[in-house]
Amino acid sequence: MLWPTYFTCDRAEFNSYEYGGGQANMVDIWRPAKVSICEVTANNRWLIVTAETEAQPVVWRVIKDDWSLTCDEQALSLSMQHTDSDTALTTVQTIRFHHRHEFWALVANISFARLRTYSNPPGHTTRRSGDQEDVSTDSGITAA
Repeated sequence: MLWPTYFTCDRAEFNSYEYGGGQANMVDIWRPAKVSICEVTANNRWLIVTAETEAQPVVWRVIKDDWSLTCDEQALSLSMQHTDSDTALTTVQTIRFHHRHEFWALVANISFARLRTYSNPPGHTTRRSGDQEDVSTDSGITAA
């Protein structure tokens, strides 16, 4: 990859379906996929999912809070859901892992990326101490 990469897994599975807006397309088809988290743009980590049968990524977006997340530790899966306000169409995308450490590494990376979006609103301050960057907000949260 051309960008700094914080997470990669070559052996995950991916499922996606849509519902609402007068239609339902709920198909339980899992495809082998590669999952990555990269910093494509400055201070934004991106989730990139490439299905084995697709030339282009099936997921390519900045990690932020407009997608709701559901983690299932037993199934080792992370579901992401987003409803388009214009069409009322809901998209559900799920990534499933084979190993617990891969699941938790993705959850940790997504959590960190989302925490950074909350830590960078107007009024935040950034301090450097050595090689580590601390981001503080009025909420009292500090992320390194």
